Amino acid sequence: MTLIRLAEWGSRRVPSLNLDTRRALFDAAQTWQHAHNLPQAPLYFGGMDGHTLFARQWVGVVEVEGVRVEIYPKLDAALLEGAAPDAAIADTALRALLSMLDAASFGDWIETGRAELGEAALSFPDVWAFLLGKHLSVELRRGLVSNYLPHRDDLSAVRGKVAVSRQVGALFNRMDRVACEWDEFTPDTPFNRLLKCACTQIKKRASHPTARGLLGDCAFALEDAGDVSPQTALRETERLIWTRGGERFRPAWELARRLLQDLSPELEGGDAGSWAFLVDMNAVFEGFCRAALEARFGAVVEEQVNVGTLFRSPNRTRQLADFVWSRSNERWIGDAKWKLLGSKAPALTDEEDSVKTGAISPADVRQLTTYALLLKEKENLGGVPHLSILYPTLNVANATAQRFSTWNGADLWLWPVQVKGASSLAEAVLV
Repeated sequence: MTLIRLAEWGSRRVPSLNLDTRRALFDAAQTWQHAHNLPQAPLYFGGMDGHTLFARQWVGVVEVEGVRVEIYPKLDAALLEGAAPDAAIADTALRALLSMLDAASFGDWIETGRAELGEAALSFPDVWAFLLGKHLSVELRRGLVSNYLPHRDDLSAVRGKVAVSRQVGALFNRMDRVACEWDEFTPDTPFNRLLKCACTQIKKRASHPTARGLLGDCAFALEDAGDVSPQTALRETERLIWTRGGERFRPAWELARRLLQDLSPELEGGDAGSWAFLVDMNAVFEGFCRAALEARFGAVVEEQVNVGTLFRSPNRTRQLADFVWSRSNERWIGDAKWKLLGSKAPALTDEEDSVKTGAISPADVRQLTTYALLLKEKENLGGVPHLSILYPTLNVANATAQRFSTWNGADLWLWPVQVKGASSLAEAVLV
C-alpha cells in the first residue's frame, strides 16, 4: 500500500504515481463530490506535469487499489513536511480530530481517549469506527427500537384478521388455507438494518482493536435485524419517520447513514476497490465551537442565525451568523475561523495577505460589526451585541483572550479554542 500524506489546502509531489492511478484517485474524489452535491472535488492533480496532488478543505482518506491518500487538518501541516508515519503525527492529528468530531456531532467529549484507545496505531477509518461504536453501543444497551410491521400470508389457521377479498377471490376453493393479515412486533426494521450494515461495513475497514470490538458488539446486539447491502439500507431509509423511541439513536443513526454514503464510489457504480471518508473541517470546527460555548456558558447557542438583511427589497440578501447566544442578559455573536493564527497572533492588520500571515483580517471585523448592528435593529436591543472570533490553538501557553473596541461601540473578543489537550469541553474555550 502506497501512503500519501498531506494537509488540507496543501500539496505534494507524487511522481511515482502513474497516469492510471492518478485518474483512479481523481475519479474517486469526483464521485464523492457528486454524491455530496459539492461544487469541487476534495482532491485534484495539477502542476506542469500533472504529478502534484492538491487537497482542499476536506480531511480524511481517499483510497484506490494500492494507494491511500490521507488528508490531515492544516494545523498539522508542519508535522507532515517530510515526515514518515509515526505516533507523534497520529497523536496530534487523529486523536484531536476524534475529540472534535465527537463534540461536533454528539456534544460530548473524549477527554483523552488513551484509556480506551491505548497505544495501538490509529488510522483514519478507526476514527469513524470508534466514534460510531462508542455512541451506538450506549444506546443499544438500553434496548433496540422495534416496530409493528404488516405481514400477510396464506396460513392453515387464522392469525390476525382474514383478508376477505383474497379469501373469496383466490382461495375460495381451498379449505386448508386462510388468507391472513397481521402486524408483528419485530426489530427487523429498515432503521436497525441500516445500523447493522454500517457496523459491518465500517468494521471491515477499521484496524484498531478497540474500534473493531465496539462495532462487533453493536453488530451482535443487532443480530435480529436482517443483513442488507449499503445500497438497500440507504434506499429503505430515505424517508424515515422518526418515533419517540428512536430519537435517542438519531445522532448515531445519522452518522451511520453518512458513513454508508461515504462508502461510495462503489455505491455510485465506480471502482469497487475505492472508497472515501471525508469531513469538512470548517463545519467540524464550527460544531466543536458551538458545543464548547454551550458547555462554557451553560446557554443554548444557535447556529447559522439570520441576523438581518443587507437590502430592504426586493433582494434581501440574508446575513447568517455562525453563533448567537445570550449571556448575563446580553446578546453575543460568534464567528468560528478555522485557521491557526500563530504564537504572536492575533493581531489586526490591513495587509492584503493577512490570512496567510496568520492575523485576523479586517474583512472579518467588518462582517461581525455589521452583524451586530443588524441584530440590534432586528431584536430592538438597547445596546450593540458583543462579538467574538474563535480560532484554534495548539499552544495553550501562548494563547490568551484579547479584547478590542470597534467603530460601532461593540467589544470584539478573540478567543483561542483548544482542539487538543483540554481537560473538559468547557475548558476548551479560553475566555
